[in-house]
Amino acid sequence: TAAPPAPPPAIDTPYGPLTQAAMAAQAAWMKNAADDIWFIQLHTNTNVDAFSLEKQVEAAQAALPDAEIRVYDAQLGGNERTGVVFGRFDTEGEALRALGELPPDYRDRGAYVRQARRLR
Repeated sequence: TAAPPAPPPAIDTPYGPLTQAAMAAQAAWMKNAADDIWFIQLHTNTNVDAFSLEKQVEAAQAALPDAEIRVYDAQLGGNERTGVVFGRFDTEGEALRALGELPPDYRDRGAYVRQARRLR
């Protein structure tokens, strides 16, 4: 008899399960997001450790339970940049209104609006 198929290789990632799911959500979101679509960036990190990033995702999910929290990562000048983001807004005005409705903690720490084109 043939041996059972080997399991798929484990994904080699330092990130926790919430961060991995949020990164997968961002990858799927970017495939369909037009360049002129807006979103809100809650956290901006440079070379953040995996534990801290996981805690940011966990806190964002708790603060915004109806939102799909996503995470992007990019290389910038030899550093790893990650961002915790959410939302899909057709106009900057819609994004700014949603920004104004965020919990004060996020507004006070500098959450801001961006366009999808900035992540390409």
